[in-house]
Amino acid sequence: MENGKEPRDRNEFGAARPRRSMRAEDRRGRGGEVDLEALLAAHCRQAVTLLPRGVLGVATAIEFLEAMPAGYRLGLPDVTYSGPKLFALLVAHGVLAAMPSPRVVPAALGLVAGVSPLLEPRSARQWSLWLGQLREPASAVAAALRKRTPTSQISLAPSTTTARPLRAAALRADRDHLASELARATEALMRAREQAEDESARAAALQHRLEEKSAAAALRKDSREKMLASIRETLNIPADDPREFAEVVVGVMVSLREQTARADKAQQGLHRLLADLAAADLQLAALREKKREMEAQLDGYEIELAVAHAELGLRRSKMFRPEAAEVNEYRTAGAEDARRAQQRRRSEGK
Repeated sequence: MENGKEPRDRNEFGAARPRRSMRAEDRRGRGGEVDLEALLAAHCRQAVTLLPRGVLGVATAIEFLEAMPAGYRLGLPDVTYSGPKLFALLVAHGVLAAMPSPRVVPAALGLVAGVSPLLEPRSARQWSLWLGQLREPASAVAAALRKRTPTSQISLAPSTTTARPLRAAALRADRDHLASELARATEALMRAREQAEDESARAAALQHRLEEKSAAAALRKDSREKMLASIRETLNIPADDPREFAEVVVGVMVSLREQTARADKAQQGLHRLLADLAAADLQLAALREKKREMEAQLDGYEIELAVAHAELGLRRSKMFRPEAAEVNEYRTAGAEDARRAQQRRRSEGK
């Protein structure tokens, strides 16, 4: 003790006062003021630890507090809304993933108001969120946050989490993507049906041409046989006639040889035509098999279209993203309806 006074920099035991950590100083601006965004993040961390566990709305209250720094960065103003409208504002700006259950909303807001001056109950159904006043360092809200937030929380390193909750715009984009996929699948199905119809028409035309060629070949063969019979009848030469009649029929024989040669050529042409007909039958069988495969593919597209349509109908009817089990149930039902429709078409076609 000097001159009857204690040194200012020592406590009653003579030890020097602990210096403020450099980490805490890094969180303060000029004049020793804490950065407001860092103060808000620290306060929200502290408030989350103060919330009771195992009560109604605590999970939603934690999400609400964790979303406050993001709302502050977006520049959200002071608002006084009902509970659902306040959550709708945060969801619309993307700081919350989705609307909570109406039963949970008042309980969650009551928990938040109990641990944070950011939220103030104005009536039984109205709440004020003071993110705008927090931007004023001298405001009562900022002073309350400084008073209620330990320095140990402010000096913590900022969270490195970069994941953001799914926005309502992302949900709408997902819905629009499914709708565009459904439109593309419908268009592909129509094109496949048109292609199958064209292939069927070409196969029918080919079959008709083959039948016409076969009928024409049979007619030519019958005509040649009648002509030979007429020549034999005209010459009146029985098979057992022993006479030499070469001179008599030499001219006719030359003509007959020519006709025979032409008949042989025609026979060869007929063989080629029959070979072409067999090849065409194979081609027709391949076309029919291709048609069956395309019909099976069309059935698959139709089932996929029905599944997508069922899922799209479910998502349109729901405000929030449906559960995976419910989506699978709707998709399975859509597939079964499509298969029954296909079976009815087959039975009617028979």
